[in-house]
Amino acid sequence: MKIIQVGSYPQNLKCIKGGIESSIFGLSNELKKQNEVFVFDLPRKDVTSDIVEENDGIVVYRFYSKGTNIMSVLRCISILKNIKSLRPDICHLHSSNFISLILYILCKFNRIPVLVTIHGLAHIEKRNELNKNFSLRNLFKYVFQSWCEFLLLTFTNQIIVDTKYVAKQINKYRLQKKIFRAPKCIVIPQGVDSSFFSNNPQVVCQKGMILSVGGINARKGHIKLIQSVSIVQKYYPEIKLIIAGTLTDQNYYNQLKSEIKNNDLTKNVSLVVNASSECLYELYSKADLFVLHSQEESQGIVLCEALAMGIPIVATNVGGIPYVIKDKKNGLLSDYNDLNKFAENILYLIGNRDINNLMRSENINSGTKYSWHIITSDIIKVYRKLLN
Repeated sequence: MKIIQVGSYPQNLKCIKGGIESSIFGLSNELKKQNEVFVFDLPRKDVTSDIVEENDGIVVYRFYSKGTNIMSVLRCISILKNIKSLRPDICHLHSSNFISLILYILCKFNRIPVLVTIHGLAHIEKRNELNKNFSLRNLFKYVFQSWCEFLLLTFTNQIIVDTKYVAKQINKYRLQKKIFRAPKCIVIPQGVDSSFFSNNPQVVCQKGMILSVGGINARKGHIKLIQSVSIVQKYYPEIKLIIAGTLTDQNYYNQLKSEIKNNDLTKNVSLVVNASSECLYELYSKADLFVLHSQEESQGIVLCEALAMGIPIVATNVGGIPYVIKDKKNGLLSDYNDLNKFAENILYLIGNRDINNLMRSENINSGTKYSWHIITSDIIKVYRKLLN
């Protein structure tokens, strides 16, 4: 098949930023083994002109944009021309944003087979962001991106979602009359790079080393994590927390540094910004625990990476996380903002080595279902069914 993937694609393959980049990169690498794969990277302000490049057997189209909504529409027309020139068997969109909405409509109008994967729910994410920091700009983002998502969901007959949580939320939108009709939701998780499955027997963790991976922004709850670790540090003074992620909010990053200093944790907490894939893999290899105090996740690829590495997990009981982490089986869950319980869960897994080791074995086994080889096979079946 000739397949076009449309969505954010890494500009630097050694430093992948965000879940969508990771998913399109992993899926495309698996698809190319038996298919002809093209990737259309979403228009970027930091691309000076439209270019076409080849990355290890994948042809990548990159598009320039000034970033405004009007320019995005104009760019969609150019993107469509390129799509039509390639005559793909299927065009796979990865987002519920404005560009995906326009491209979906254009593909349907031009009778190009098109499929959408939803990576998280913009309506919920932007609502949480607005509640935390009310501003006219955040209000506009909430209203506009929710509108785009609702329209796209109304127009599509079927979509791929990464957890049952997302499918249930979409059905709830219909009951709340936020969308006129709900598409058929096909649950296929996002995958994990094969490197996370390769060296599990050789992994040697460092007791008391805690790792958290995720974009540096308020949604990931890093400040609340630091506050929980300040509780843990009173009982376990040698604890080490490493927060690694892509810098997406400079103000929040500055708040993190202040929080670390104010809690007298400069010797216990380190921030690693924009780390390479190799650096992240090394951090995973050494981690005694993986922690994520997130406010909202549709799935949480970083949790699946930790599972693949066999790392016990402490996380919040929100969004799609309970569909990935089963409480007291391969991790411990607590409510968002319950700092004491989160700290208690960390202390429990550090202090109970037998439970820690049992969870490591369980996670290695449960993590295998997030292999891109398995997931891509399921997506190919959806492609074929759509084409038939």
